Amino acid sequence: MTYQSRKFSIFFALLIILNVVGCHHSGNGTDRSLAQVDSLLNEEELQQALERLGKIDTMSMNESQTAYYYLLLTQAKYKSFITATTDKEINFAVNYYKNNGDKKRYIRALVYQGGVNEELGNLKKAVDCYHQAESLAKNSDLYYLGYSKM
Repeated sequence: MTYQSRKFSIFFALLIILNVVGCHHSGNGTDRSLAQVDSLLNEEELQQALERLGKIDTMSMNESQTAYYYLLLTQAKYKSFITATTDKEINFAVNYYKNNGDKKRYIRALVYQGGVNEELGNLKKAVDCYHQAESLAKNSDLYYLGYSKM
């Protein structure tokens, strides 16, 4: 192997490493941004939360981040009295959390799924969502979680 080809191989390997590290870092940046939005929602800083959500690059998110994003977006809109026009986003979050074991977010997503269905006029489905959230939270430290997020 010549000096030139060895130099190229090292450069190429460094480029791959930087790319992998860069992608991992951007994921952490998205996670951090979503956590900040969640904090803003807890502090009732709804406008700021909506603005931050609008700045997040949704095209580079993984499935977990997308579910969290949709949960936060639904919550921010609901608390801001922005009427839902679809339940696709919150349904994505509910299905993700149902299948991936985050009980707190699953219950929270069910509560907002109930709220969205109520806004869409699907009252039976809304009541079913609220009942399911309550059943999951009963007898645990999560009992008031869903209602405190409203």
